Amino acid sequence: MVGEVFRRPIWMWKGWIPHIASFIIVARTVHCRWKIRAVIHFSAPFRFASNPVRGRLFCAASVPLLCMPERPASRANSPERDFRLYLRRARQPMMEQVSTTWRQSKMGVRASVNAVFEWRSITMGQKTIVGVTDAVASQRAVDWAAERAAARGDRLELISVLGDEGGVVGEGEVIEDALPLTRSLLEREAERVRALGVPAEARVERGKPVEQLIEASKGAALLVIGSDYRGPEFGPARGPHGIRITAGALCPVAVVPDLDLTGRTGVVVGVDGSEVSELAIAFAAAEAQRTGEQLTAAISWSPVAIPLSVRSYPEDYLQNMQALTEETLAISLAGIPQMYPDLDVRRIVERSYSPDTVINRLASHARLTVIGSHGRGRVARFILGSTSQQVLARLATTTVVVR
Repeated sequence: MVGEVFRRPIWMWKGWIPHIASFIIVARTVHCRWKIRAVIHFSAPFRFASNPVRGRLFCAASVPLLCMPERPASRANSPERDFRLYLRRARQPMMEQVSTTWRQSKMGVRASVNAVFEWRSITMGQKTIVGVTDAVASQRAVDWAAERAAARGDRLELISVLGDEGGVVGEGEVIEDALPLTRSLLEREAERVRALGVPAEARVERGKPVEQLIEASKGAALLVIGSDYRGPEFGPARGPHGIRITAGALCPVAVVPDLDLTGRTGVVVGVDGSEVSELAIAFAAAEAQRTGEQLTAAISWSPVAIPLSVRSYPEDYLQNMQALTEETLAISLAGIPQMYPDLDVRRIVERSYSPDTVINRLASHARLTVIGSHGRGRVARFILGSTSQQVLARLATTTVVVR
């Protein structure tokens, strides 16, 4: 029948005009019922082409369908509809990332393997710098660095920094009197390290401690400093002195708190899917493999901020965020089983507005925590990210900041 219709002359198609016009009107609608209307009106010419009268009657009978309102006006501008549109715009970057996740998965495996291999090949047998003072926390830092160097075959360089003269009368004599005492302290610490079979050197520098330790970090595999922070019950959060050293150093920095870590086990690493996070995972995996402990990889996510008029999130949105974060963690850890088949890896994915809280909670029972720092450039190099700074401000265990 359709073939017969199209073989008719054009002047015999005048009965189709109402149907075609109604189809154009329906096709221009964007409401939820436009598909049903389009099907009805598009089928009208073919179904009633042999009888134009019935076709026109069908078209007239369907006019009320075209005139039906799509939704009440009050619902069109409701807060629920505004919130759905708001979430749709907010989820656009997330959905774009989901669409490319599988394409990036192989790249993630390759990047993880390369990061682990690069870390193992570069840092084994390298120099570790330790900042030394007469504080108890400094002795803990020396002990931690010596134990790690003995297991890895590294060598230590112990550094103490004395301040320059500020022009105050008598200050030069104070520094001169402190110089032999500082050298004696360094030699005692160096002998204690050598007794463990670790090569150790000692030297005294003059100047500002932050600047001198940052300068000494050039060419080092690791910089180790101590912290006198002993927990929230013993005083305020850690000051900016050690944070400045950590932010400006040119190598990874290990901050050892004045805490008794006896009996603790496990390595915690913070993950966010970035390149520096890959290096943090490589460092943490190597440490966990060396000590035979469990590696805990933690990542957190937070939902987009919503208007005050909306009290809850759609369930599918929360599920998508959870799934995306789990997939990001899986890609970041993809290369670890290939390098360390026997390594026990525990994965933690939590919803939290403060990732540092999640990391410190897990670190309170761990021997070591590893996090990444995103500082770049001359200015940004001296600024830690909010998560790294908050973790260092309230140390729960020995923490390594990788950059």
